[in-house]
Amino acid sequence: MTKPVFGDDDWIARKHALKSLKGSLKGLEAMHARYGARPGHTCGDCVHFIVNSGHERNYFKCALYGVTNGPGTDWRKKNAACGKWEQR
Repeated sequence: MTKPVFGDDDWIARKHALKSLKGSLKGLEAMHARYGARPGHTCGDCVHFIVNSGHERNYFKCALYGVTNGPGTDWRKKNAACGKWEQR
């Protein structure tokens, strides 16, 4: 999510909606509930799919879901893509 322009209340509402959604649903379920699914595509082929290298292995993340240094935001390449999928 990009930083809002001063007074952009819509951005604040979207941020809180996704945050509350993440509280009840985790990971891919939250993304599918929020944006729908994109049949026939996987997260690994999406422009928002990120590969972080560290500690002798790669950690896969989704830039739209959020990126932390913990396992809570780890992603899988073969996940069914959400509605925000964009060709890499």
